Amino acid sequence: MRPFPTQWAVGHTLGFEVRVRPIIREGKTGRERDAFLAAVEKAQGSALDRGEVYVRWLRDLLARQGGAELVDARMTRYQQLGVTRRGQKGSADEARHSRLVNGPDAVLAGQLRVTNPEAFAQLLANGLGRHRAFGFGLLLLRPARG
Repeated sequence: MRPFPTQWAVGHTLGFEVRVRPIIREGKTGRERDAFLAAVEKAQGSALDRGEVYVRWLRDLLARQGGAELVDARMTRYQQLGVTRRGQKGSADEARHSRLVNGPDAVLAGQLRVTNPEAFAQLLANGLGRHRAFGFGLLLLRPARG
């Protein structure tokens, strides 16, 4: 078995797969919402492709987190999935009761390019997005195709 690389070169292209929960936070309340449903509302009736919206969401997320840029990507799987969340401390739900929150569960695959080796190493160590505690955001890498 080959050891996992610890050094990354700027411009290195890799294949990837990642399971994400493409959620955006809205307004002052910080309410979470499916990125596709938010895009549909903004598009005011224009036809949108869920996969394209989620790829754009991933591109923006990588730009914010740093370390890599998307070369190409596509959605390979989608489903709605509930995750159990506890209430926030100090809220009306002081006892922190659990509740089921439904949302998108998507797998995106494609190629990415390393833009900052140190930030990319952090990205691999920490994962992508806000829902890592629920099993989302682990970046699986493989050699780039062609």
